[in-house]
Amino acid sequence: MQKKLDASKLILGTKKEISKEPVTPTIENNIETVIKKIHEKSQPSDDVKEATKRTTLDIEKSLHKKISRHVLDKDLTLKDYFLELAKKDLNIQ
Repeated sequence: MQKKLDASKLILGTKKEISKEPVTPTIENNIETVIKKIHEKSQPSDDVKEATKRTTLDIEKSLHKKISRHVLDKDLTLKDYFLELAKKDLNIQ
């Protein structure tokens, strides 16, 4: 059974001021900020820093899951893990 709406009980509200709040950062900006913070932590503290190159890897989901678990167990980041593997392969300190 539906209740009938009594229109006589409805009143108009008072006009409210619309305050313009500062624009919140977009998701893209938040992601870039997080990425910068992560990479700042992993940067060497030496005064001389070599230029870096960003790389993207396409990895099968099952392999990525195994790598992620392994990296988590070792308390490393994916970046540190892959850099360590590359340095071992290239016999770099």
